[in-house]
Amino acid sequence: MKQLNLLLLIALTVFSYQITSAQAVLNEIYSDPGSGNHEFFELYNTSISGKPVSMDNYTLVAYYENGPQEKGFYVLDFPNLSVGPKGFFSGAAQVPFNYQGNTASKAADFSWNDPQLTAKGGYLKKYTLSNGTYTSSPITNLNDLFYKRTGNGASYSIMVYQNGKQVNAFFAGMGGSIEAPQHIIDMPQLTVDLVTKEANSSFTIDFRKLAGKPVEGVIENAGSDNGFIRNRDGLCNYWGKSSANVKHTPGRSNGGGAGIAGALSITSHIYPGSSITDSAFISYNITSGPLELFPVNLQVYLDNGVTEGQLDSADVFVGQNIETVSTDGGFTTRYMPPTQDL
Repeated sequence: MKQLNLLLLIALTVFSYQITSAQAVLNEIYSDPGSGNHEFFELYNTSISGKPVSMDNYTLVAYYENGPQEKGFYVLDFPNLSVGPKGFFSGAAQVPFNYQGNTASKAADFSWNDPQLTAKGGYLKKYTLSNGTYTSSPITNLNDLFYKRTGNGASYSIMVYQNGKQVNAFFAGMGGSIEAPQHIIDMPQLTVDLVTKEANSSFTIDFRKLAGKPVEGVIENAGSDNGFIRNRDGLCNYWGKSSANVKHTPGRSNGGGAGIAGALSITSHIYPGSSITDSAFISYNITSGPLELFPVNLQVYLDNGVTEGQLDSADVFVGQNIETVSTDGGFTTRYMPPTQDL
């Protein structure tokens, strides 16, 4: 589901607004490499503006389970790199890397096994759950970042965070309807480090918040030397399995989309409260857009200004509405305090 975060800049009764869609989402996952090949993933920058997205603020979290006695997460903090609008960003177990009959590909921007990854502003750690708490340790020479779990529920559970806020949740091998699996929802909260060139911080993931939320995925499992591909760049719920006829294309388009935000016409208006104790509200609506871009999840956050105008871990979720077609709207969300940026 497309997610548009409305940034509304308020100065008492004077207001303006803009749409911020500068975020990157999973586009390909090569989860089951054949012999001699290497795992990789690709993200696609959905932004249509001229500003690159810093990947320094991104973290990938992938669940693993090695029998009933060992389970936890691999956490990959991305290095200090960036990707331009409608651009592609890839990480691989090795650079150059091999995949699906392609050898020594240089399409990956970095390797999570690079000994210099920490020096470049990233890291790869293994978080193991024991007696209700996690212990973390660095890990190297890993070609199974996307661990294939057996049993009921998703075989693969992969989440992507920007500044500590989840921007993508992908589950595959569900064998049924696509929703966050219970074994992920039941995992204890996980606190991970966010390493950036500006400063080091941390954020905490509460997996219970995945319950009942829109997620992406593929019902089927990947076969040997295959994985999962978004059939059109950046468009939600367009995922499928890679195969002999559906090949991975790291660094190249899977098929152009109409654009995540640029093809949608959106109106919004802020109604400030009459006093500092009176809640304000915002009305908003998607008035037109291609049918293929729906449903759209419209979310409102308090912008607390850690990074002004950008969704980050300090921003507070206020509410959301799902527009299934352009004639659904509009919507109204109240918030406090009335002078708060959104």
